[in-house]
Amino acid sequence: MNEAVDEMYWNQEISPKCREFLTVTKARTPQFYILPKIHKNTTPPPGRPIVSANGCATENISALVDHFLQPLVPKMKSHVKDTTDFLIKL
Repeated sequence: MNEAVDEMYWNQEISPKCREFLTVTKARTPQFYILPKIHKNTTPPPGRPIVSANGCATENISALVDHFLQPLVPKMKSHVKDTTDFLIKL
């Protein structure tokens, strides 16, 4: 991953600050686990799959993409802000 960041930096596609932000020095493997739905009355209880990606190699690139998409997403016709907004649109 750092090779791609370095290449973008040397091609002057990203700034030194962006390079520093995106460079991964110590990444961990994302953790997969299941949270049991204990409110269900079944045995065994069904589970909700969770992937914890904190500290993984893609965390900073995801934050960067999110930063640039935040102002654009609410302008999309298909954007639903919350339950109330969904009910109003119905």
